[in-house]
Amino acid sequence: MVVDEFFLFAAVVLQFAAAFLSVKGVQQVAAARHRGAQFSDLFTNTIFRDIVISISATVGLYVIASVIHVRPSSVFAASDV
Repeated sequence: MVVDEFFLFAAVVLQFAAAFLSVKGVQQVAAARHRGAQFSDLFTNTIFRDIVISISATVGLYVIASVIHVRPSSVFAASDV
């Protein structure tokens, strides 16, 4: 039971860190250009590009691992159903 709680805590911390760093990246881009962030910044700005690539790679690997282990439902739920 303690192991489950540890991984729950680790997942929550990692989700918070991803959201926090994404918001800070958007704010930094907006401040540097003295305007709001635009969709084209996803491809032209290195900070945005790195955030999108890293989050996409993480989610993609999670989905692939879930499919390989024949548990695609674990992408949406953390229970062993």
